[in-house]
Amino acid sequence: MTDTEIATEAGLAAAKEFLAETLVIQGSELTLSRVGDGDRFLLDGFELSREIVDEWQRAGLHAVGVPVFCIGSDPYQGAVEQIARWNSRLLDLSDRVVRIGCVADVDRARAEGRVGVLLCMHFGGMFRTLDDVDYFYRLGQRSCVIVTHGQNAIGCPPGERHDGGLTHFGAGVVERMNTVGMAIDISHANERTAFDALDVSTRPIWANHTAAAALAPVPKNKSDGLMRAIGEKGGIIGIQPSAYLISSKPLVGVKELVDLADHVRNVAGEEAVALGFEEPWQGFAHLVGEHAPVGPTKWRRRGKTPPAPPAGPSPALHIPEMLRVDRYALLIAALMERGWDRSALTRFAGTNIRRFLEAQEAGRTETAYHSSVRASQINNGTVV
Repeated sequence: MTDTEIATEAGLAAAKEFLAETLVIQGSELTLSRVGDGDRFLLDGFELSREIVDEWQRAGLHAVGVPVFCIGSDPYQGAVEQIARWNSRLLDLSDRVVRIGCVADVDRARAEGRVGVLLCMHFGGMFRTLDDVDYFYRLGQRSCVIVTHGQNAIGCPPGERHDGGLTHFGAGVVERMNTVGMAIDISHANERTAFDALDVSTRPIWANHTAAAALAPVPKNKSDGLMRAIGEKGGIIGIQPSAYLISSKPLVGVKELVDLADHVRNVAGEEAVALGFEEPWQGFAHLVGEHAPVGPTKWRRRGKTPPAPPAGPSPALHIPEMLRVDRYALLIAALMERGWDRSALTRFAGTNIRRFLEAQEAGRTETAYHSSVRASQINNGTVV
């Protein structure tokens, strides 16, 4: 496939020139690691390499939100280990990357030719107490998908047996996240939990990587009413280019992705729509065996026949044109052709997320940290 089949040479050149001059922030980037016997998810920060940073820069990115996951069956311990791995590797590569603790770090990374890395935990199960929010913030976490593939102590995702909302503990977590300046991500929350989070939160929230239910009735997608409410409170809708999330058509292309961006812009506002791809540019389809994604548990009563698949061809997993390192330039070229002006494109590419991050730290004051390590635990009789 050639560039001219997706965009004119002049259009693609104009898009690349625009990206070179503009702040580009990818709200969520699930990068692949080339370690071992095949591509796999970059779930372990120790696998971050200079080659991956090169790839981010070839794509034109100045800042990247990385979805950090848990290792092992203990969510708290697993999250601590994972953030430690990321922090260690970010320090190793400090000549190439900057861990984003505040918006000034985004600007510093761009000015110094490095890539900013925003640590975004992809689940909220590690929060056992409200003080844990403070603890993980101090470890470097700046965003959290509060609920992912199963109900937890905070709230509920779509598709659970009972459609729950934000719990009392979850409301406390949201409030504490507001206090410390950690962004609330409802990408995987159901409608009720998401609206509850909006109601409790005093800061903007985001659906970091999602699509529109009005264009494709997929449980993860967000309703127009929810997207509008997020936009009205200064939040962000990051568009995700998964073909099956964008449209129920068997073949989905750049046109449908631009339709999604247009739809979110019209519903939630120009200051709400942003990049939220999450998918690696190589796609997911070739991840097989032990490297394949693991889905959530879906219980069905024994003996009950599973529902028949919808008639016709199954929708594709990816948009073929987005399986390229220069996919952001291709998308910007398509948005230019659709009539988006420079101001709208600048917001979409990065300044909307920058403004959102500013809102998380606005008015934040440093508070005393109440350590869980007490004198009785360390007073072991050692003479100092």
